[in-house]
Amino acid sequence: MGATKIRRGNLTLYPNYKLGAELRRTGVFDDELRRLTADAALAAKEFAVKDFYGVDSRTGQIGAYFSSIRGELGHNRKGLRVGLVVADDWKGVLAEKGWTTRSGTVVKGKKILARGGRRAGLRVRAPRKRG
Repeated sequence: MGATKIRRGNLTLYPNYKLGAELRRTGVFDDELRRLTADAALAAKEFAVKDFYGVDSRTGQIGAYFSSIRGELGHNRKGLRVGLVVADDWKGVLAEKGWTTRSGTVVKGKKILARGGRRAGLRVRAPRKRG
């Protein structure tokens, strides 16, 4: 690969390749990350209105899944700050992964939160399986 230093005339630069990770640990970009996750949550709400908006069979509430979508900040396994788009309603799992009806028909998940993140320009990564 070559040397890690860059020489320009009498100036020598030593690049810090871990600068991005160091900045994400300190929380310098928290405001920008909050803005991006709010944009992703708004895009996910747009998809939820179109694809998964209806009456809750248990409570009779309209749009409970839609109103539970929000953006928040979290940490990944390495301790770096990440933006999360989450839904607190119980139908969030059904909207993302799908379900099987009693008659055996498989209904595919709409992946609403992931599509909202992609529309906002974020890289979407699923959490790793544990176990």
